[in-house]
Amino acid sequence: MRQIKPGLIWCIIAIHCTAHANEAPVIKKFFVAKQLQGEQGIEQIILRGSAEDAEDGPRLTYSYRIVSGGGKLEPVKRYSIYHPEGNGLAVFELTVTDSAGAVSKATAEYQVGALDPAKLYTDKATWMAALAPKSRKQPTFAFVECDPDLPNVLLIGDSISIGYTPYVRAALKGQCNVYRIPENGGDSKKALNQFDYWMGQRMWDVIHFNTGLHDMKRIVNNQLDISGEPVNSPEAYRKNLEAYFQRLETTGAKLIWANTTVVPEGAGGRVKGEEMEYNQIAREVLKNHPDIGMNDLYALTAAHPADQKPANVHFEASGMKRQGQQVAGKILEALK
Repeated sequence: MRQIKPGLIWCIIAIHCTAHANEAPVIKKFFVAKQLQGEQGIEQIILRGSAEDAEDGPRLTYSYRIVSGGGKLEPVKRYSIYHPEGNGLAVFELTVTDSAGAVSKATAEYQVGALDPAKLYTDKATWMAALAPKSRKQPTFAFVECDPDLPNVLLIGDSISIGYTPYVRAALKGQCNVYRIPENGGDSKKALNQFDYWMGQRMWDVIHFNTGLHDMKRIVNNQLDISGEPVNSPEAYRKNLEAYFQRLETTGAKLIWANTTVVPEGAGGRVKGEEMEYNQIAREVLKNHPDIGMNDLYALTAAHPADQKPANVHFEASGMKRQGQQVAGKILEALK
């Protein structure tokens, strides 16, 4: 037998046995923050981490879990979406694993809601802490300095209300303190979960509110996609609205429900015509609450199609101004 073969085999074995031990991935960053995702603000609480590994590079796996605080996580690729069930401190853990099974972990915390909800509308620092970073630069989310001689108005709604809020304030300047919630109001389930937080401890004279566009919204893999199911079915929407209206009635404020604006053909993640079905449900629920007023923003937006962006649920400045003026008018009527 030639002597070279055993030598080659030994050499190969030696290289394999003396190779350096696999090192665990190095977690470089792990944060939890409110972010505006996708089409003008699917506002979400995002868990996102990043790690490095000399052997695996991008072939690392990321997993997240809730250590404490309740709620649930929705995994999406390398990040996860947190759906809280209430306010308070939540603690999360990130686990990064490489192909050899080496693991690294990190934890992060997130405060759901302002640190002191009682100060949400009265303390500027608390208000700013409650905002998503991108929202802090928007006039819509400016801190409101209260004039004690004026009635207090609260606007609750999604990105449509975010758009018309500055115009409501302009129309009611010197007549009302016009506040809004510190975020996109989202769907009816979120409205129920966030109710106590949004109310704060301010005594409200008028509350103008809406939910609907995010109930009928359809999402697949965290992307707007009409092949998915609505966030809240018509049956769930009806149930949520009834509970929401009942809770709002406990505030003692004069209440104004705004129905959902037009959904045009081609709008991302929504089916044209479904807004009419959801608006009909709201009308039926309103029959059980005759003291709640009605602001027909659907009729207003249907009458002015040029105000709306093409294939989009959102509006040009002309539409936002028109809606803001109608909202302001309804508020003044309620205050008479």
